[in-house]
Amino acid sequence: MTTFDYHPTYAPVIVAELRGTEHPDQYVMVGAHLDSRMTNSADPTARAPGADDNGSGTSAIMELARVFTSMNYTYAFSVQFLLFSGEEQVRRRTAQAWTAVTVRLTQWSALWARYNVCARQGLLGSEAYAEWLVDNNVDVVAMFNGAL
Repeated sequence: MTTFDYHPTYAPVIVAELRGTEHPDQYVMVGAHLDSRMTNSADPTARAPGADDNGSGTSAIMELARVFTSMNYTYAFSVQFLLFSGEEQVRRRTAQAWTAVTVRLTQWSALWARYNVCARQGLLGSEAYAEWLVDNNVDVVAMFNGAL
């Protein structure tokens, strides 16, 4: 497990990797976001729905990582389990970042990228990580979003 730091005051993206055996330089990504935000950030008693935004998705990714690593299987592709931070802040250039990654994605994972591109808030951590993937020519063959 490692972290991806993209901003000095935001929590890092958590990255855990399971190396593939046949295509170790091609990646299947599974991710969810681990931060939450209060409905009214000026009110310290406001509701902060962390369990459903996105504690359930984070739990699903962690359980998937546990199951994948506890079984005695090998996987053709490398798998990255990602927990994104900064997904509830003001949006920046997500459309451009994920569009660049989408060019190299398979048809069904491109649907995930379009889902995130259409979102109108946050996505700072996933955007920064997507930009890093593009800048480093990482071959992403699929991306699954754990927004449950």
